[in-house]
Amino acid sequence: MREILDHLEKLGRADDTIVVILGDHGESFQAHGWLGHTIRVDQDMTHVPIMIRWPGHLAPAEIDGAVEIAQIGPTLLKLAGLPHEDFGLAKPLPLTQADSAQDASALTRTLRMGCYTGLLQGKWKYQLDHRTCGETLFDLSADPGETHDLAPREAQALAAMRSALRARFDAIGAAKVPHAMLPRQLIDETEAALRSIGYVQAATGLAGRDGNRLRSAAGPTKYKHDAFGDLQVFQPCARDGAERCLHQLP
Repeated sequence: MREILDHLEKLGRADDTIVVILGDHGESFQAHGWLGHTIRVDQDMTHVPIMIRWPGHLAPAEIDGAVEIAQIGPTLLKLAGLPHEDFGLAKPLPLTQADSAQDASALTRTLRMGCYTGLLQGKWKYQLDHRTCGETLFDLSADPGETHDLAPREAQALAAMRSALRARFDAIGAAKVPHAMLPRQLIDETEAALRSIGYVQAATGLAGRDGNRLRSAAGPTKYKHDAFGDLQVFQPCARDGAERCLHQLP
């Protein structure tokens, strides 16, 4: 990365080039008994860095608060002075501490190997299992490792987070934009391109090797071993599973 930035300086383009560095997902190495990614929505899989550099335009700052990777698109458009309203509910990132909304929340989902939705708001992290409609609640300020589920004894906070997630899904439905982050045409074109190279398919991923006791989020369904002996699990997850659970829960 340093070489890229140095090259931009040599070209004299550093001041008119926006550089974004981010992680698309984390990785679990036996945290909570899981291996890999796209399995759950624990912090080790979803808490990733986002760094934006634009010398002469963005002052150095560290922004607190929950944000989503989907917000990078409208952020770049806004910085470039271009329309960014077509990104549905995904708004530009706060670029100063003063802009950081106190009630900001971040939504994360996994529908490939696991069936979970997570919502981060303030100190609370809420997780919903689409298959069982089970709920967990963590206070990340006191428990960043998500080791103590407070759902059984924090009824008020649990209800508030459940209500907040319902509101998010209601807003997504009202926006009529798939995933509330991209225009329909762009999603269709991207999905077609990914399908053409075999990337979009039924849920797959690393679940473990023969003989070990790693848990698989997809459960005992159809299995396949690849050339390396890794166990892959195929079980599509219903895209509306979270909404159905929220309809059933109090």
